[in-house]
Amino acid sequence: MISRPACFALLALAWVAGGCAMDSSAEDVSSQDPSVSGTVVDGRGVSLSAAVPRERVVSLVPSLTEIVVALGGASQLVGRTRFDEHPAISDVPSVGGTVNPDVEAILDTRPDLVITWADADARALSDRFESFGLPVYAARARAIEDFERHALALGTLLGRSDASKALVEHVRARLDEVRVEVPEEERPSVLFVVWPRPLITTGRGTFVDELIRTVGGRGAFDDLEDPWPTVSLEAVLDRSPDVVVIASEHAEGLVPDWIEQDPVWRTLDAVRLGRVHLVDADVFNRPGPRMVDAAFELAGYVRAAREEP
Repeated sequence: MISRPACFALLALAWVAGGCAMDSSAEDVSSQDPSVSGTVVDGRGVSLSAAVPRERVVSLVPSLTEIVVALGGASQLVGRTRFDEHPAISDVPSVGGTVNPDVEAILDTRPDLVITWADADARALSDRFESFGLPVYAARARAIEDFERHALALGTLLGRSDASKALVEHVRARLDEVRVEVPEEERPSVLFVVWPRPLITTGRGTFVDELIRTVGGRGAFDDLEDPWPTVSLEAVLDRSPDVVVIASEHAEGLVPDWIEQDPVWRTLDAVRLGRVHLVDADVFNRPGPRMVDAAFELAGYVRAAREEP
């Protein structure tokens, strides 16, 4: 079973972000540190004061919720979405979906910060919260550098700057561990399936595309500017990816029926050679701390495809 529609909704909102991945030569975390100015700027260009740590936070962006937890800030969360399942916040009340939350439930938590999306479609929601006098941090999340920026910003807002710097450095170091420099012609092509019908994949510049390149592969559609393009099965057959990775809510490792029972999909070498892999959508669809886990899992699939005759 492919991941629930809400998982793709997170990605669809994320496409508006720009930027590219930080590599091992990237600038030091301290040079990006918003705690120096005491002011954080969100994805809309709105400034928030970090003079006093926020103690009652509602997060509507699962990847940023995971950042808050990784910073040790679970106790500062008073509201989460129904898609946040980390054990550390199991007692935190759910306020609904990511873009259609229960606003009254959020107001009841008396938050001093609401984390939401900076996408134009979510602007009305941010405006509504601000109309009640609630500070809003609106996020754009497309690339690895967006994760780094949000980690540092949230660390500043939550009074956890040291933890945020350590988290960013940890993720960079772990990605460096799995980084592989491979000539372009030796990179296996990877089709990452976000959604099967219509078939939605990753284009250029997303964190998924960056992770694929980090581990020595290349996205099957990395020449497309659209970060999350809808492509035809004919286009997939034409490009004949070496590996197919499918984001799924239930990643038991079995080839899904929509591939197994389709004679057209079965003509792909990746299918015939057993290079179809189901992966946890919550890990692969969120540009958060668990990107490291996604990278190491991808590395195994890409390495196997590169080494097989």
